[in-house]
Amino acid sequence: MTLASQRRIAPALLWIGAAGCVAAAASLAGERLAGTPSLPAALIDAVICAVAPGGTAAGHAAEMAGAHARMHRAMDEVRPTGDPDRDFARAMIPHHQGAIDAATIQLKYGRDERLRRLAHAIIVEQRQEIAYLRTILDGPSGGPPHATAAQP
Repeated sequence: MTLASQRRIAPALLWIGAAGCVAAAASLAGERLAGTPSLPAALIDAVICAVAPGGTAAGHAAEMAGAHARMHRAMDEVRPTGDPDRDFARAMIPHHQGAIDAATIQLKYGRDERLRRLAHAIIVEQRQEIAYLRTILDGPSGGPPHATAAQP
């Protein structure tokens, strides 16, 4: 699908947002404006959202698609510094935030108590890891130390 045809379809798919697919439509709009390669995925997510039976499935799919798109945009914004340790730590923060967002969506829509417990654990653990990564990045050397102690 060409960028021109994607741009012609986008307004119609944005209209779908009024029918309960706001997150997919917003994701689509952001992808269209950013011009990122994941635009076809946003289009597919918006269409699935529009035709999925039942509001819960459609809402879940739309929110997950939005979370996925946000995570990838944030990861793409992390520019390499030339320091592999620092680049890894900086890229992991939006990656972990994506896991938190997905787990939060699971708690909103999911019914399986085992997966809900796992989602709670993911939220706690990923927040701790984000805090740890920020501590490392804000440390005296401005990046991960070369001789590391055991991680928490």
